Amino acid sequence: MIISFVSEKGGVGKTTLTSNLAIAFRELGKRVLVVDGDFRTASLTLSFGITKPPFTILDLLERADLKDVIISHPSGIEILASPISSNLSYLELTGLNFPSYFDIILIDTQPSIKASLPFIKLSDKAIIVSTQDIPSLFSARKVFEKLKKMGIETGIIVNRYRKIIKKEVIERFLDLPILGFIPEDDRVLKSFYRGFPAFYLFPKCRFSKEVRKVAYRILGLNFKESIFDKLFRWLK
Repeated sequence: MIISFVSEKGGVGKTTLTSNLAIAFRELGKRVLVVDGDFRTASLTLSFGITKPPFTILDLLERADLKDVIISHPSGIEILASPISSNLSYLELTGLNFPSYFDIILIDTQPSIKASLPFIKLSDKAIIVSTQDIPSLFSARKVFEKLKKMGIETGIIVNRYRKIIKKEVIERFLDLPILGFIPEDDRVLKSFYRGFPAFYLFPKCRFSKEVRKVAYRILGLNFKESIFDKLFRWLK
């Protein structure tokens, strides 16, 4: 399964969800490859603590074998890195494909549907990432319509969620399939500085639990909440 994380708006957390869902899928026994498709900032590459990648997607475009250019991270995730700041054009990605020996491939894209089209067309699913502010939600609806016209299976994740707006209000506003609400959590930033996704360092925190639920939904699995989690929610 190949999944692209998309948006037309920057700063919504595509990189955060790509890296953390990778760990969630790894926890489920899947072999996971993450692809840094944002050539302007290489945010995904940097989020794994890689500042000088020995190999990048440029090597793959020059017909190198994928097995020879992926980077193995201590978290168990395989990474196809992006050059740290590159003028690589999305047009140069024509003909790019990935072999099937990974169970799941997650692609972190640029905040532009046009620039991300080569990756989106390779994907089985494109997940739209939004925050709960009105401009971001409006943008998410527009992206959903674009992807729907292209025949791309999609869903929305509301990231950095805070309870100042009820989930039901956002659901009514979007009127679209929402895969999950991922809470704002300072651990995400702290983990970034340590070169690991928050899910890997803090697997039992609320943020990680919500990411885990989304991973289950994407795979069509039933997530069973523990009695302690149910009690904690009730007490809150």
